[in-house]
Amino acid sequence: MDWSERDQKQQQRLPCQNKDWQIIWTHAPAQMDGDFDKLGHVLYLAGKTLEVVVLFRDALSILCSCTIKRRFRPWNVQAKTLRTSALDLAAQLRRLDKRSYVCLDYNEIATGKGVEALDELLYDGHAPASGSLGRSIQGALRRPRQAPSPRTCASFVCEAPSEGRRYRMSERHCADAKELHDALEELRRACPNKVEADLTRYGGEGQG
Repeated sequence: MDWSERDQKQQQRLPCQNKDWQIIWTHAPAQMDGDFDKLGHVLYLAGKTLEVVVLFRDALSILCSCTIKRRFRPWNVQAKTLRTSALDLAAQLRRLDKRSYVCLDYNEIATGKGVEALDELLYDGHAPASGSLGRSIQGALRRPRQAPSPRTCASFVCEAPSEGRRYRMSERHCADAKELHDALEELRRACPNKVEADLTRYGGEGQG
């Protein structure tokens, strides 16, 4: 996975492990080819249990973050890469015990709304009154990313503070993002719990 220096520092700040469990921290979708079957087997041999937390962001926000703010890859290449990863993750989740994973919205963790559900999974219903991992992750995320849906792709603006520029979406940008959006909706359907759909409207769906 490609990490910016800031992301690496944030990763180091997260309380990623204790004597009972270790957390692998990633967004959905991510630029990695994970294998939950192999990971689960390794953890089983170590006397531990695999528990997966999938954090969702909408397609436009994550592409804006990866391609314009961090410049990992060109927009169309990034969209195709993340689309493939999202569909692969959906297939892997469907093979897992539904009690071993939970899907949450990035913004709900950042604002605190999804922290209880996260701690419920991580602590098996026995989360501490304070200082839980969910609260620590909320502090690391700090704030919501981009405006909530619904909106149109054409009205979306990607802010690039380091450049002092604001990027608007072309038809090509929207077409690529729509492919990722559809893959993310497929991933949502693999979740054992309800995660609010991304209601962004793309070309041909009434956008201005």
